[in-house]
Amino acid sequence: MFSANKKTTIAVELQRPDVESQARFDWLLDQNNEERLTLAERGELQGLIAQYEHLPLQNTEALLQAARPDLVGTAGRINRVRLTNAARRTARFLRQSSGS
Repeated sequence: MFSANKKTTIAVELQRPDVESQARFDWLLDQNNEERLTLAERGELQGLIAQYEHLPLQNTEALLQAARPDLVGTAGRINRVRLTNAARRTARFLRQSSGS
């Protein structure tokens, strides 16, 4: 249970593109906006987009694993059933505490 008297610091390593990849991505986006991409560059841009779309999910999982280890299964992955049940309990609590 949560205790207001205990404080814990948790370090979480979030993923983000390196400087070179981000610069290349920005350049490809600019070229795409100007309709000047080659077929190979278009494929590269699509690959980078796919990688970048996955980053928020990876970071969310890392934060959830650090903040709520009780929602993580033995394989180190988020247990969807536990997550769903926790979300339902939280929603119920919030409804009750707001008087709805």
